[in-house]
Amino acid sequence: MVFATEKDCPSLLAFLGEESWKSSRKNRKDRAYSLVSWVGDRIVTAETCGDMQLLRVTAVLKSCKAPLADQIEDRIEQASLQEDGDYQYSCRHLMGFFLAEVTVYLPLEAKCREREFKYLYDKMNHLLDINRK
Repeated sequence: MVFATEKDCPSLLAFLGEESWKSSRKNRKDRAYSLVSWVGDRIVTAETCGDMQLLRVTAVLKSCKAPLADQIEDRIEQASLQEDGDYQYSCRHLMGFFLAEVTVYLPLEAKCREREFKYLYDKMNHLLDINRK
């Protein structure tokens, strides 16, 4: 499994930034905000979504073909089925990269954003630990 770095995909980061900004403007025209940045080896996103804020951690793999992509997608699906609804998981191919994402919605006034990002980051690392049983 080879993860992309910020230097590998500036166009992807720009695309995700634009996608996030458009979404936040559509869902909350007044005081909309959007943040997309690299933190460590992951992309983190924060944006307004109505009266909520969306937080997302994305792992970007340079290339991910079967059977590895299938393993990751299976883990994402299993995690989705085990969750009580607070966290959403997804995978997608975008601009030649394979993205694995975990997302949570919080109230706009929630002050625990940093703690939630760390939790999302840890969840993603756990999901991508292919060697665990």
